[in-house]
Amino acid sequence: MKENDKVKMVSEEPFIAEYNAIAVTKGNTELVEELNAALAELKESGKYEELVQKWFVEFEG
Repeated sequence: MKENDKVKMVSEEPFIAEYNAIAVTKGNTELVEELNAALAELKESGKYEELVQKWFVEFEG
């Protein structure tokens, strides 16, 4: 991490946890089942973790 005399690091740990969600109309069980199946497939194939690392992990550059 670059040094910056205007910013003081108080912790290496994040202050908050961020959560992601998909909103579905209440009672739309068919869509919920389809989304759950798609997520399960992504997780099983390893693609889910690949996407998380690409889009949701803090950039360190």
